[in-house]
Amino acid sequence: MRRNFYELAAAGVAPIASKTLKHIAAFYAIEKEIRGRSAKECCLVGQQKSRPLADPFEGWLGTSRLSSPKESSPTPSLARRAS
Repeated sequence: MRRNFYELAAAGVAPIASKTLKHIAAFYAIEKEIRGRSAKECCLVGQQKSRPLADPFEGWLGTSRLSSPKESSPTPSLARRAS
């Protein structure tokens, strides 16, 4: 899914895709931080750090232009796949 948003952002056809990528990058940063820890610690720390990011991201997806499908834009279908 991230690749689809990257392609839209790189093409410049959907500026909102760049903001989506920033949200996704925050989750990747958490994964990078916990890589190499025990499975139990990864799960605990991952949940603690990602939940405060996930709730606002989900809300942002729901209120952004991504939630208003336009037949000419591929972005809404990507947002539906993300949720």
